[in-house]
This record gives sequence, structure tokens and C-alpha cells, in this order.
Amino acid sequence: MPRRSLNGKLSYGVFAALVGENFTITHPELQTEYRARAQLVEAKIIFLSSENDQFYLVFRVDEGQVPPNGICRIHHTTAGKASLFLQSMGTDFPGNYCRAEFNLLL
Repeated sequence: MPRRSLNGKLSYGVFAALVGENFTITHPELQTEYRARAQLVEAKIIFLSSENDQFYLVFRVDEGQVPPNGICRIHHTTAGKASLFLQSMGTDFPGNYCRAEFNLLL
């Protein structure tokens, strides 16, 4: 079973183990407090090798909340927290979604 901790090295395996889990998203750089509930609905591989992880994540943000844009903190009750660059998916998906892209050298 892949690691389920956001407090160490982030990789596709870490996030794949958290698909279906709920998160709280905060945006520390905004003037007004931003806090949204979201579910990680997809972790999609673009390219994986022993030296490189390229993948993206899709979060579904609760209805009525604005999807975040920019560097945000994601918080999970047991896996911890991490900073991600999240971008609203706009009309790419029907609903309320945001996406994080990864291109990691391991």
C-alpha cells in the first residue's frame, strides 16, 4: 500500500492512495480568509519513471464554494498538509473542480 502522508516526499503513489478522500483547502495569500472543502476525485498519470513523476490531481470543491487559484494549502485529517498550486478548471468539467499539475524529479 502506498504511503498516505503529505509530510514527506510527494509522489503519484502518495496521492493515488488518497483518491476519494476529503480535504480542506486554504489560501494563505488572500486578504480575506479562504476555506473550502474538497474531495480528491482523480490522480492521473502522465509519465512515471524511477527518476520522474508527471501527473495531475483533480479536486471537486463543495457546491457553492469558489474553486481556488494559486498556491494553496491542502489539509487531510490523517495524511497531513502540503502546499499545491491549484487552478480552477472553469468549464473543462461540469461542476466545481480545480487541478494541480506535477512534474517531479525524484
